[in-house]
Amino acid sequence: MHALISTLPKPYEDQVLQMWDELEERFGCKYVRTATVPHFTWQLGDRYNLEAVIPLLKQLASELEPFDIVVQGVEHFVSQSPIVFLQIIKNPSLVKAHLDIWQRMEAHTTEPNLLYSPALWHPHISLAVQDLSWEDLPKALEFIQSKKIDWRVMIDHFSVLRQEPDGAVILEHHFQLGKGQIR
Repeated sequence: MHALISTLPKPYEDQVLQMWDELEERFGCKYVRTATVPHFTWQLGDRYNLEAVIPLLKQLASELEPFDIVVQGVEHFVSQSPIVFLQIIKNPSLVKAHLDIWQRMEAHTTEPNLLYSPALWHPHISLAVQDLSWEDLPKALEFIQSKKIDWRVMIDHFSVLRQEPDGAVILEHHFQLGKGQIR
């Protein structure tokens, strides 16, 4: 699996890691920590044609300027088990960047996940995935809500994330907004 993500800068990365620790301790939620890093996802699919995608992302990153996002509150998606996340409030810069990413990458992504298409995309930071019970959901939401999340976060980069069949996650191909590819 490939995904285009923006990782969270400190201190927000540390706060999400702390929430992951607390959710694991209180509710047994471990999967999110083993499968990822604190981030939000722009687009994902089974596989990217990296020969085509890397030049596109380099160009796009050089065209985009850093911008702020607002992270506010906790929500959940309905799935086999609930997915708990911090909500990212859409703003014009975020929506435009996402649309540009989707339009440029769709043709070069094998099996793009349509939940990340412009019509359906709900930007978020995952806190619990696959291992929170429905019985624990109200307590987990209440616990995270007590933290009064209201962050303004500067987004100045994106990276290609690759997840191996064994679940290992590798961040590769990093791009700085306003500059292009940095490594």
